[in-house]
Amino acid sequence: MNRITVLKKMKAEAIVKLEQLSNFRKEKKLSEEQEKEVADLKESIKAYNSEISDLEFIEVEKAASAEAQIPTPSSKDVSTVEVLDSSLKLEKGFHTAAYIRSLAAAKHLGCSPTEFATKAYGENHPVIKTLMASTGAGAATVPTNIAKEIIELLRAKTVIRQMVLNRIGVPNGKLSVPRQTGTVLAEYVGENTALNATDMTIGNASLDLKKLMAITSVTKEALSDSVTGMDRIIRDDLLLAMTTVEDAQLIRGAGSANAPKSLYDIAVAAGSNFDAAAGTSPTVVAVEAVLRGLIQKLEGSNVSTKGAYFNMNSTVKNFLMFLRDANGNRAFPEMRDGLLLDKPFLDTEAIPGNLGAGSNESEIYLSQPTGLYLGENDSMQIESTDTGSYQVGGALVSTFANDSVAYKITSRHDFEARHLKAVAVAEAVQWGN
Repeated sequence: MNRITVLKKMKAEAIVKLEQLSNFRKEKKLSEEQEKEVADLKESIKAYNSEISDLEFIEVEKAASAEAQIPTPSSKDVSTVEVLDSSLKLEKGFHTAAYIRSLAAAKHLGCSPTEFATKAYGENHPVIKTLMASTGAGAATVPTNIAKEIIELLRAKTVIRQMVLNRIGVPNGKLSVPRQTGTVLAEYVGENTALNATDMTIGNASLDLKKLMAITSVTKEALSDSVTGMDRIIRDDLLLAMTTVEDAQLIRGAGSANAPKSLYDIAVAAGSNFDAAAGTSPTVVAVEAVLRGLIQKLEGSNVSTKGAYFNMNSTVKNFLMFLRDANGNRAFPEMRDGLLLDKPFLDTEAIPGNLGAGSNESEIYLSQPTGLYLGENDSMQIESTDTGSYQVGGALVSTFANDSVAYKITSRHDFEARHLKAVAVAEAVQWGN
C-alpha cells in the first residue's frame, strides 16, 4: 500500500472520529480531554492534507515524465471490466442496477459513467442513452422508464403496494383528491310525497409527496466483477433497503410533515381500532370474535369487505394457521391457500410482535384497498460518493476507509385514505407469544 493511500485512510478515520465527537458535542458538553482530541484531530487532518498534496504533486510529475518514455497501462483501465453477454435475457431491475453501477464505477475507475457502461454493457444498451442525457457523474435522476422497473418490483415485495389499487401519479409533488365521508341515503315514500334528496358526502385528501432515502454501498473490487451477478446484488440491496423502511412506515409509522400516514394512523383517526383482549392462548370462539370485530368495523361504516386484506405478523399468522378446534380440526384450513375467512392475507415483520408493556403483543389489520390512495412520482434520484461517510445503526461508516462507493436513492410518495373508515385494527393481540 503506497504512502498516499495510507495517508488518505488515516485522514478518513480522523474525519470519522471528529464527526462523532462533533455530534456528541451537540448533546453533551465535551470533557477537557475530548476537546483536546478535537483540536488534535483538526491539526492531524491539516497535516494529512498537506502531505497528500505534496505526494500527489510528485506522482503527477513522475507520471508525466514516464508517459513520454514508456507507456504503462493504468491500474484503473476500463478495459479490465467484464463485458455483458448480449445473449442473456436481463431480469427486471437490471437497467436500474446498470445505471447505479455506472455512476459508482466512474468514481473508482476515473472514467465517465458512459464510458464504463459502453464497455460493460455494449453500445446499444438502453442505459447508455440514459447516461448521456444525465448531468454529472455524482448525481442524476433516473428516468421514468428505468425507475418503473424498480417500482414494479416494489409492488411485489411490499404489503401496501400488493394491496393498494388506487395508485395516483403526482408529478408536481402535491395533489388534492376526493375523499368519501358519507354515502347516499335512500328511503320509501308515499304517493305524491317528495323524496328527501341526499348526496354522497365528499371531502378532500391532500397527497403531498414525502421523501424516502435509502443508502447502501458496493466495494470497488466488486464493480469490475461479473456484470449480471453484481447488478443483481445492487438491485436486491436497493429493494431491501427501500421495502423495509416503506413497509414499516406505511403500515404503522406515525405520519408527519416528513413521513406519510400509515394504516394505523388511518384506523385510529376513524375510531376503527379496538383491543383484542383474547389472551395468549385464545379459543377458536375468541379468535373469531376478534376477526368478526374487524369485519364489522368496515361493514358497519358501509365499507365493503369484498377484496379486503388481512395483515399480520408471521407469529400471529402461524398461530392461526395451526389453531385447532375442540375436535382437532384446523380452525382456518383455507389459510394454506392464502385466505382467512375467504379474504386474502399478507404477513409482514413490519407489524411488530413485541408491542405492549410485556413486549408480547401484536396487531391484526383489515383494509379495503379501494378506500386507499398511494400517490407517487415515477422517478428516482441517485447520488454516489467514494469519499463521504454514512450511518449504519447509528455508527458512521467511511466509504474511503472501506474502499467502497456509497449510493443514495431518493424516491417520493404519500399515503392517504379515500374512505375515512377503510382500515380497522385489532390491538394487543398476544396469539402465539
